[in-house]
Amino acid sequence: LVELPENVTSVDEAFDTLFPEDLARDAPHVRQGEFFFEPTNMQTKELSLIEQLYEWGLYDYNRQTTFHRKFSTKEHAENGLATHIKTWGFNENTEGMTVHRFPVKGTKNLARYFNAGTGNPHTVSEIRQRDGTIFVRGTVRHPEHKTINLGKNWHRVFVNRAVRSFSASGNVD
Repeated sequence: LVELPENVTSVDEAFDTLFPEDLARDAPHVRQGEFFFEPTNMQTKELSLIEQLYEWGLYDYNRQTTFHRKFSTKEHAENGLATHIKTWGFNENTEGMTVHRFPVKGTKNLARYFNAGTGNPHTVSEIRQRDGTIFVRGTVRHPEHKTINLGKNWHRVFVNRAVRSFSASGNVD
């Protein structure tokens, strides 16, 4: 269920109004939910890796476990470690503890780059970018849709024009 960007009088018009403006109507494409994938001839060397997002946390090297995560900066994590040491002192609970950088999960979730969707991730195998345009290849998975396989060719990603959407379990009457 979606909120349309403009008023319509038929289901066909509703589908037409959701189609991405930048995607040619007759262009080959595959769709999964709100995302459209147009095959391209782009080569991997023409695309850039998307910057990995990180969060800071504490890691216990002796136990090889994460103690605490989700600090926004290294300085916040260092303050968290100092507070922990101040509370516990240097003992078996703090020995081997260090500030560590962890990759943020979900960086292969398309909704992150398009501010789209209902919160269920459209997770892709590979994602790259060029001049702010997102390209993907491999599989695209989502809990409410059939998995699609885009293969080895890079596909440009488009998102539909819905104002907002609601999942099957959303607050809908």
